[in-house]
Amino acid sequence: VKLWPFINTILIGHGLGPIEKKVSFRTAFIIGAVIEFFLKLFRIYDIHPPMTRFVALQLAKGHYFDHRNAEEDLGWTPKVSIEEALKRI
Repeated sequence: VKLWPFINTILIGHGLGPIEKKVSFRTAFIIGAVIEFFLKLFRIYDIHPPMTRFVALQLAKGHYFDHRNAEEDLGWTPKVSIEEALKRI
C-alpha cells in the first residue's frame, strides 16, 4: 500500500479532500525538533504534538509489512480485507 494514496482514500471516504500540499522531509523534521524542544523547555508532557521528528521519519520513508510468516507459521489469515476495513471505518 502506498501511504499517501491510502491516506487520501481514507480522507475522501470521510468526505474530506485529499492532501494536495506537501513539505520536504527536512522541513518536517526541523518543525518536529522545534516543537519537541519547546515542549521539553516548558515541561509540557500532557499533549500529543502534531509533529515530531519520529512522525516526520515515519511519514517520509517507505515501509514494507508482510504477514506471510504469520500465515505460514501460525495459520493466520486476515478476517477483513483492506478494502472492507476502509468501508467499515
